[in-house]
Amino acid sequence: MRFSKTRIDWSTKAGSGAGCQVPGIRSWLAVISQAAASVAFFLLCLSSAYSQETQGQEVRSPEKAHAQGCQDPQTSASHGFRRVRETIDTPVNAPDCEPIGFVLRWSNGRSNGTSLVVTFLDSTNQPIHSRSLSGFLTGSFEFHFASLDMQPWFARGSMVAVPTTIVIQAQPPFYPPANISYTVTRTGSRVRSRPRAEVQPAALSKSESVSPKARVLDDQIAMKLRTAEGRLLSQGQSSWASGSAESVKYKVKEITLPEPREMEIHGRRENVAVAYRLTLAGGGLRSSQGVGTVQVPALSKFGLIWLDDAALPVFSLDSQEISTLIYDPSILKDGAQIAVSNADGSNMYSLVERLKYRSNVQTSEEGEEGNEVVGIRRGVRVIGTTRMPLVQIELRTKRPFPPRDSALQLQIGKRFFLNELTGDHTGRTLTLTLTQEMFAELQQGAEIVAFFDKPDRTGFAGRDVWRFGRLDKGTRP
Repeated sequence: MRFSKTRIDWSTKAGSGAGCQVPGIRSWLAVISQAAASVAFFLLCLSSAYSQETQGQEVRSPEKAHAQGCQDPQTSASHGFRRVRETIDTPVNAPDCEPIGFVLRWSNGRSNGTSLVVTFLDSTNQPIHSRSLSGFLTGSFEFHFASLDMQPWFARGSMVAVPTTIVIQAQPPFYPPANISYTVTRTGSRVRSRPRAEVQPAALSKSESVSPKARVLDDQIAMKLRTAEGRLLSQGQSSWASGSAESVKYKVKEITLPEPREMEIHGRRENVAVAYRLTLAGGGLRSSQGVGTVQVPALSKFGLIWLDDAALPVFSLDSQEISTLIYDPSILKDGAQIAVSNADGSNMYSLVERLKYRSNVQTSEEGEEGNEVVGIRRGVRVIGTTRMPLVQIELRTKRPFPPRDSALQLQIGKRFFLNELTGDHTGRTLTLTLTQEMFAELQQGAEIVAFFDKPDRTGFAGRDVWRFGRLDKGTRP
């Protein structure tokens, strides 16, 4: 780059004492104008060269280089537990924020308070860490999220699980009032140093290998399978065991999914390519029908279809029939007893004829790996001078029961149990306490299943079902 030169003449008049002659105003303006143009051209070239050097790079302003603004830097609340196993939860994350700390405080007397269990859940609502605390007298519990990489409990294989929700549950011993307060502190999230797409997902183990094309089976696909065409595998006709002459027809159809879908069955992740639709149809059962002294409701009034001890939620597209979708082929067995009931299994009707079904699929009768019946022991509950003999069935699982708003239930055969259950803060132990009469009513070899919300052995419920094999009344600890 070159600047143009402007010549200024400095002359002296000969023979006179006059000084030098200064150029006029117009000359000075021309000099300034040309100099300014040269400087502007120089700056333009410099800017162009810098933009070429930084092309394709992220240019962050000083504001973006630092933490972004956090709209919700702190969440604080207090709570008074009114009953044992009452649960509260609080989210850890917030938009444009990163959690940095959690503090739990309690201030109760010697004769009131409760034992507390603090559980950290990841984005899939699975527990990744749990801590048991004594919420009596005065105390506090602090947890710092800044050191997640240093915490061994958050390491799950090659992936570090980050908590997104904190669940606090009251556990026995419990003496109200039991008051707590907690605070979650956050800071502004920082700009990522590399695009999210560059982060490689954690590899699955061989036992969990799933085709990369497989997607999770969702409600939308399940709705389409209700009316999809299928291949007839089995059909039959029977009547109610209660003595009704009304005939009921059943049929089993195989439905091929548009593409394999990923599901978790018996604690293992599998690709499911087909589903099975079991349909019961009863001619003329539009309203309650009298069967001697027994009232048999219309099929559309029932909430469950049973195949032996497997409870299957139903849907109805017609008042004269009910259907269920099955993704776990192990419950389709030749000779299985077919029954229907309401949602809690208290009103049940069975068919005389059993399922006729032939399949080449090899199925297992064992429970889920890691689940076991530890033992059955007898005990006595003494209230005053009354002694009540009891039987306790102790179960153990390697897949902990996660904290939920709904209650965990246990099914043995066709009986459901809720109020008779107890457990510990680890979520790995479950104890069922029964009277001797209740225990005598249970069938030897009945299946034992734990579940949340509602019974569902179709395979769709996935991780919300725990199988413990079959009941052996001779089991001892």
